[in-house]
Amino acid sequence: YIAKLAVERNCTRVEWSVLDWNEPSIQFYRSIGAIPMDEWTVQ
Repeated sequence: YIAKLAVERNCTRVEWSVLDWNEPSIQFYRSIGAIPMDEWTVQ
């Protein structure tokens, strides 16, 4: 649903946030094509 909505609104990307210890979520996002943005740090 979110990806379809993003396309309809001409968005160029969808971002997710996940804690680095949350391996199940990281694996889920990767399984649907997410690419980690390792160069970013949030503080």
